[in-house]
Amino acid sequence: MRGLEVAPGDVLVTAYSSAYAARAALWMKDRARLADALSKVDAVQVRGGWVDTLRQTLHAGLLALEGRADEAAQGYVAAARRWRELETWFELALSQFDFAAMIGTNDPDAKAAAEEAREIFTRLRAKPMLQRLENIGLGAGSQP
Repeated sequence: MRGLEVAPGDVLVTAYSSAYAARAALWMKDRARLADALSKVDAVQVRGGWVDTLRQTLHAGLLALEGRADEAAQGYVAAARRWRELETWFELALSQFDFAAMIGTNDPDAKAAAEEAREIFTRLRAKPMLQRLENIGLGAGSQP
């Protein structure tokens, strides 16, 4: 959230900083901070494929933290479809990672999401994200 102090009123900085703050809060499972950051993402008056799909992804994460797993899963599946249409592979992988991490791989769609995230992170050589998958038990060869 400190990133928002850098350029107050700058739409691009607000969108990116808020989105990264929201994802960090999601990964920390901090519902209050996620809701706060997401409200700032929602307040940005920019619309378009990337920002709208990002909103959808983050809202799915909020639903997951609220214990609304079925609704969250639906949101993640819809967001993944849109990320693929946009051919935005890293964002797709992050969304799929979030899905698997928040819902758990007992859900078949979340398990497939973890596999897709791993494939994309491998292709992109995103070693820190592959390590993060391993750290939460979603790495190659893991048995959920």
